[in-house]
Amino acid sequence: GVLISYLYHFKKEEFGRWVLKLRWLLFAGAVLFILPVFSAEPKKSDFLLTAGLTLVYLSFGAVLSVMLYSSEKIWRARFWAPLRVIGVYSYSIYLWHMPLRILFSERMPPSLSPLLVGAFSILYVFSSVLAGIVIAECVEMPFLRWRDEIAPSCG
Repeated sequence: GVLISYLYHFKKEEFGRWVLKLRWLLFAGAVLFILPVFSAEPKKSDFLLTAGLTLVYLSFGAVLSVMLYSSEKIWRARFWAPLRVIGVYSYSIYLWHMPLRILFSERMPPSLSPLLVGAFSILYVFSSVLAGIVIAECVEMPFLRWRDEIAPSCG
């Protein structure tokens, strides 16, 4: 993330040319390395516990780089609105997704059809986002408002 920020701010043109030239390869590689996260149990996957997490990190960096140099029309599309909401609450969602994953995995019967596993996964993602938003609104946002009252930013 820091390297992408540096390149974007101080080597914008060179970095942009490189990203645009390789955008399809970067995007395809990112998808390839992110997919195992959705198909493997993180604690049981040797791949995810070793190189996998690093590749996922680099893959999301590749997606971010491609998006930074995408046309402005893409950013105006309405389908980004839900992702913007998720972005506002992303830290809270991040904090609560793993306890919910443990809760869901403990309650999932061992032999389910792929359709039911998919439904369970969708319910887990929806629950994680909802729990993150609710907890952020109840805990995090009031503290941020209080902080801004007692120590307003200078900018």
